[in-house]
Amino acid sequence: WDAAAAADADAVATLLRARGGDFDAVCAAADALRREQCGDVVSYVVNRNINYTNVCGLACTFCAFSKGPAAEELRGAPYLLPLEEVSRRAAEAWERGATEVCMQGGIHPSFTGDSYVQLLAAAKKGAPDIHVHAFSPLEVF
Repeated sequence: WDAAAAADADAVATLLRARGGDFDAVCAAADALRREQCGDVVSYVVNRNINYTNVCGLACTFCAFSKGPAAEELRGAPYLLPLEEVSRRAAEAWERGATEVCMQGGIHPSFTGDSYVQLLAAAKKGAPDIHVHAFSPLEVF
């Protein structure tokens, strides 16, 4: 039995049950800690998602990318964007003020490490100065 973990779980449960004045006190404490740690500056990133494929061999039901040839009736036909289209979308995002593209897709059964390098190169070809946020642990594993 882990007493510290149990105490942490109890504390979290207490916070989640907070209502009324207790809830207001929790919010005020959280806001004070946020202000102390981060200040009052708020920022954001303008980005665009580029979903380069919906083909995924995992069929894990976590996301909408699980798509194989037999599942066209679920969310449309399987697709794999041509690299030129990835470049075009990155360029379009940059022209519209985005500073980042988020690249995500299914775990394509025929992809190799080079496939992902080509996708990155295609995005940078379209917008050399854009930040690329891409790939999950499964894609780089």
